[in-house]
This record gives sequence, C-alpha cells and structure tokens, in this order.
Amino acid sequence: MELFYWSFAHNGTVTVIKSFPLNSFKPEGHTDSEYAFCYLLGKIAKLESLSEIYYTLKSEALAISKLGSFNFLISDGTYLFAFGHTSLYYVQRKAPFQDVTLKDKVTISTTTPGATIRYTIDGSNPSSSHGTIYSGPINISSTVTLKAMAYKSGFIDSPINSVLYKIWRTFSLDSSSNISQSTSIAIDRNNKIHICYFDSTNRDLKYGTNASGTWNYQTLDSNNDVGNFCDITIDSYGYIHISYIDMTNKCLKYITNKTGNWVPEILDSSCNNYTSIAVDSNNKVHISYYDSSDYNLKYITNSNGSWEPQTIDNDPGDVGWHNSIAIDSNNKVHISYYDSSNSNLKYITNSNGSWVTQTIDNAGDVGQYNSIAIDSNNKVHISYYDNTSKKLKYISNSTGSWISQTVDDSENIVGQYTSIAIDSNNRIHIAYYDDSSIDLKYVANESGSWSTHALDSIGNVGFFVSISIDNNGYIHISYYDQTNHALKYATNAP
Repeated sequence: MELFYWSFAHNGTVTVIKSFPLNSFKPEGHTDSEYAFCYLLGKIAKLESLSEIYYTLKSEALAISKLGSFNFLISDGTYLFAFGHTSLYYVQRKAPFQDVTLKDKVTISTTTPGATIRYTIDGSNPSSSHGTIYSGPINISSTVTLKAMAYKSGFIDSPINSVLYKIWRTFSLDSSSNISQSTSIAIDRNNKIHICYFDSTNRDLKYGTNASGTWNYQTLDSNNDVGNFCDITIDSYGYIHISYIDMTNKCLKYITNKTGNWVPEILDSSCNNYTSIAVDSNNKVHISYYDSSDYNLKYITNSNGSWEPQTIDNDPGDVGWHNSIAIDSNNKVHISYYDSSNSNLKYITNSNGSWVTQTIDNAGDVGQYNSIAIDSNNKVHISYYDNTSKKLKYISNSTGSWISQTVDDSENIVGQYTSIAIDSNNRIHIAYYDDSSIDLKYVANESGSWSTHALDSIGNVGFFVSISIDNNGYIHISYYDQTNHALKYATNAP
C-alpha cells in the first residue's frame, strides 16, 4: 500500500502524544491531532499489506487511547479505517460507490454456563420463548433499545437488561442551489421536523419538513432579498411561526401558516440582521431583533392583540447583535445578545415586570453567536463564543448567580454558530462549529460532565447550526454544508 494522499480526522484530546518520538513525518502545526497523524504515518509508512497496516494501527491506537480521548478516521482513498474507543474497523471503497455506515458491535454474555440468551430490538420484552437467540456480536447501526435475558432449564430466568444505544446519523436535505445559510429547526408535538433556511442563490426564504413522512421543501417568500437570519418556532396547535429579514427594504418580516396559508407581513422597517422568535403558553409571538438604524436591541410582540415594537436596550454604542430569545413558564421574556461596542455578553429580561439589563460576561471579547434556553426551574442557560480565547463558553444562573465556564477547551478554534437546548432532565446540549477542523460538533453534560463529539466531518460543515430536542429526548440539528452548498440534518433518533 503506497503512502500517498493519506487523510486523517481526530476527535478527542491526547496532548501527551507530543512526547512520542516521530520518524519521517513532522507536523506543520502544533495540535495533538497533527502530531498523532504524523506519528501513525511513521508507523505504517513502510508496511505493504492491508493486514500489517490494520494490526499496526490497532495496536498503536489502543495504546494511545489509554492516555486520552482518541477516536479517529484515517484513509488513503481506497481503505477507510475508523477507530472508536477500543475497536478498529475498515471498509474498502470501490465503484460503484454507496453510502457507508459504521456499525457498533454489541456483545452479550452470561455468568451461567450453558444458558441461552435471547434479545429484542423492537421494544418488546424477550423471554425464554420470545426474541432472537444470541449467537454472536450484534451490529448496531442506528439508535435502538436492546433488551436481553438469559434462561436455562432448572434455573430462574434472569431479569431483563435494557440498554439504549444512541447512534448519530447525518442527512443531506436540500442542495438544489446555494442553500441553507441561516438555518433554524423546530419540532412539533408529533416529533416531526420543521426547518427554515435561506436560499442565498435565489435570495428566498425556504422551509423543509418531514411532517408527511418524507422530506418536502417549499419557498415561502421570494419577494425581494428575503429569508436571511430566519428563526422558527411552533405553537401548541402546531402552527409554524418564522421571523426573518428583508434585506432589500431592511425590515423585519414574519410569516405563519396559522390561517391555513402562508401569510408574510412586515413588522418593522428598521432591521437588516439578527432576529430570534419564541411563542408563549398563550401562543402569542415574541421576537427580538437588531435595529440597524439606531444600533439598538428591539423587541416586538402581539401578546396584546396587535404588534407592539419597542426599543429595550439603547445604551450608547452598538448593542443587539446575535440576539436570542426564550420564554419561561410564567411567559416572561429572556434575551441574550452581544454588545459590539464593548465586546460583552449582555442579557435582558422583564421577569420582574420591567426590562432589566445586565452585562453577564466581560472577560475579553465574548458573546458572539450566543443562544439562550430556559430550564424547568426557569433558570437561564446561554452558550456563546469567546473571541479572545477562540473557545466555546457557557453561562448560567442556575446556582443563583451567573457562572461561566469553557466547555470545549480543545486546541482548535471552536464555538462559533452555537445553539443550545435543554432536555426534560435539565441537561444541556450545545451544537456548534469547529473552525479549525471545519466540523459540526456537539457537547452535552448528560453524564454529569461535559462530553464533546464531532458529528459531521465530511467537508466544511457546521455553519448556521440550530438544535432542538423531541418529546422522547432525541437530538435534532440543522446546519449548513458549505462544501456542497446544502442543507444538512443530524440526529440520534431511531
């Protein structure tokens, strides 16, 4: 196997790899990923057979993985090797090319000699007479609940053990033209997906959904240069509400299908970027947006029956960039936004009856690409980008005071285009863009500590990220594939 045109992708942190000796290959940069790539190339450069390369990669990967997080892909264009946790797999790529799915193999065992194991993956409970008899490792290629039990004549049947395996999958949805800048995702009560996005070729607002069982796309507004900075939400009746910008007339627009047809309207003539939308428990609409004429943060609602715009932060300077809105269980409004003049993260709420603003992080240039969410206790959670350290940050008042932390401290430039969501257990989920690896990334604290994952590394992907969680706790993410100019979607749902 000749050593030409090898490519490598690494997810994790193993800074100790830099103490390993290198042979013929030296990294141009200083990241642990580049160093690991050169180290592995040095080990396989003179190997000829596939088996030699496979077992060498596996041996080295197992040793390195004990020193840190070391999941990777490496390929010479013919063979693709994938290492995750403790397993190395490979596939051979040859015409005719088809999609490749990497599968997790699950092994089941029992301490009772001679016992038979039965399992199910359809949600039913296995028994001594129901389920597939286990005979070897089970391939898991999509999210599934695996249930298993063991039995033997003369013994009491074992309890049923159940494990949920969540497998991420990615899909290209719309690539009809230069599609999907400014994507936003929402999920209805039936767990159907709804995405609004901007067609930057035709300068239109578009909308895609799988509510019918298959994905369908349509243009909602093509009057002038419309659709950028779009944001979507769904009310309790399942009606869609979208805020967006008319760049031609520099105005805030809104469209809904509440009447049965899509009806757009102009709400404010002084806005040409940054909008965010939410609905309250009474299905009233609330929109935050940036006043590009006076450089202020504005807010508009129809909660009293008609649209009522107001300026809610007119501090001297330029405030209101990257605004994000959320509504708590008392129908109070919470907005995070960027103070461009002072390079700070700001927050405003009317939770006490009148608007109160705070600067909640001023440690460097912080607050761009912010996203806000409210938990079941009405505590506020915000993800955002630290442009000074080039890292993803997160701040919350869940303890009673604002506490910020860096949640992805890898050596890469990470944290642009953040989007945050909170599950029913008040666990935090954040999707964002890795500018160094040009990947879509995801971080969550489901296990009690932060765990990061690269969800899509094919091309330059992860711009204009939006995240949402369905009623079953599965994650759904819309984003932009800049390489293929396409709308993409990632999920760990079955």
